[in-house]
Amino acid sequence: MKSRFKTTILILSICFAIPFMTVACKAGVSVANASTLANDNKYVVHKVAQGETSYSIAKKYDVDLKDLYKLNPSAEQSIHLGQELVIPVIKKVEYKSHKPKKSETVYSISKEYDTTVEEILNLNPKLGTDGLKEGKSIKVPVVSYQKVKNPAKPSTTTAGASKATTHRVKPKETLYSLSKEYNVTIDELVAANPQLSEGLKTDMIINIPQAGNNTTATEIAQAITKEKTNNKKESVIKLGVMLSFLDKSGNPNQRYVEYYEGMLLAIDELKKKGHSLEVYTFDLGAEDNTKKLKDLLSTSDIADLHIIIGGSSNEQIGLLANYANEKDLKYIIPFPAKSDALALNSNVYQVSTSHSILYPKIVDLFVDTYSSDNIILINDKSNNEKSDLLNLLKAKCKQKNIAVKEVQTGTNFDTSVRQALSNSKRNILIPSSSSYSMLTRALAVAKAANLQDAMYDISLFGYPDWQAYKQLYADMQRFNTSIYSSFFVPNNDKTKQFDSKYMNAYGKEMMNTFPKYAMLGYDTGIFFVTAISRYGKDFEDNVNKMWFIPIQTAFHFVKNKNNGYMNDGLYIVNFNSLGVERTDKSK
Repeated sequence: MKSRFKTTILILSICFAIPFMTVACKAGVSVANASTLANDNKYVVHKVAQGETSYSIAKKYDVDLKDLYKLNPSAEQSIHLGQELVIPVIKKVEYKSHKPKKSETVYSISKEYDTTVEEILNLNPKLGTDGLKEGKSIKVPVVSYQKVKNPAKPSTTTAGASKATTHRVKPKETLYSLSKEYNVTIDELVAANPQLSEGLKTDMIINIPQAGNNTTATEIAQAITKEKTNNKKESVIKLGVMLSFLDKSGNPNQRYVEYYEGMLLAIDELKKKGHSLEVYTFDLGAEDNTKKLKDLLSTSDIADLHIIIGGSSNEQIGLLANYANEKDLKYIIPFPAKSDALALNSNVYQVSTSHSILYPKIVDLFVDTYSSDNIILINDKSNNEKSDLLNLLKAKCKQKNIAVKEVQTGTNFDTSVRQALSNSKRNILIPSSSSYSMLTRALAVAKAANLQDAMYDISLFGYPDWQAYKQLYADMQRFNTSIYSSFFVPNNDKTKQFDSKYMNAYGKEMMNTFPKYAMLGYDTGIFFVTAISRYGKDFEDNVNKMWFIPIQTAFHFVKNKNNGYMNDGLYIVNFNSLGVERTDKSK
């Protein structure tokens, strides 16, 4: 299969500018129909210019974005240069006199009054022969627009006939098909149904926002965008990606290559949403190599970057953190690291955080959820790498006067577990290890207990590693198993779309790793470019305000006690009889 993207990495740099406008799509309203509506004097036809987005056009005419989308359905996905959009406004033209100043031109005056050179020349025929003269008044048009209340959708599109407030999801239905059936946007559906962040499921009951609803996801997005900040927005975002595409042995580092491939997909999507990007990619050589990076940092090639993502070793991360501190730019560490970079620079963001740092948050979530249950810790002295977490959990439970029982693996293990079980409470089994063998042993003892006495209500609580044991999912679902994790890939439409995009782009499947590096690259690229685009390069006060549903990565940044920011985003993933559900517990 021919790939859309070529992922060969050049040693020095790859620089490519992303055009501001999006790719061509089918227009929602035909040109002929657009002209007809415009003649109605309640609509104007706007031709998309370079650099314009749906939001900027709606703002220009002071109309609601949802009303623009109602008349131009395809604009919700993308707009393109030269596309004609129908705007639901009444156009009013008045005229005034303008005295040209020194150095003014007909062109500059046309821009001041948001008109065209041709219109000014038509109003002032002598300009064609006498030219523009300082202080000699000319006639200029002043255009104003008045909103059309509840603009009708043109007959060339299908209006939603239903005003139902709820809908039971049928097999094979998607958010897209439902949005078309009810004449609402996908954003509006998601805004009305927070549970959709985990995907659409058969028999799910969802709310359907009615046409004309005052509060929509689109309007929320506008409100967020209009939020008053002192940050300077960047018209062109300059992103540097700096990775070691070779491992310490000099072989291609497939994980970093896949991470970069996912980021390219994010860049492609951001381009289609109207972001203007310049992306510079640098191969830093082998993971333990710092020479190339030191040489790079001593040049002016990267002096104008707004954000750097990368660093593959503690040494590289330290150098990049120092550089970001000197140049006052944002630096994103995408992979786990033991560097002191967070302490060195308040501009540093650590995406992949050690789970041990998250233990206090995990313990608090556990206690809030299971405080009234019968908690049983399963200890194996030879297999207990989670002892730090369990010790913290026991201390918290003691502080809250919550009883915790402990059983040891060994000869009488099954008997000990049955003796610890309660038939009047839900029983929560927590093994001392995330290993496959400990999970299978915990599931086996749960099965054995219920074979002898089916009255026990048994659930398991465990670890991120368990999501890799797909052959055990059926048993995990049987015992209502929950795990914590910073990464989890749900089986929903968004995941399937990404899988398809990746296959189409690169002609291969992603590696079976945890986390999936292409998805990590995609999520990270979307998150931070959107943050800069929305709030400017000093986005730290607003970084947790963005409405964004990642494919895999939980995002929530807290300031490190020393300086920088670390990601304490967290999911609780529940395996139950209905399937697998991911809940974001980051905030």
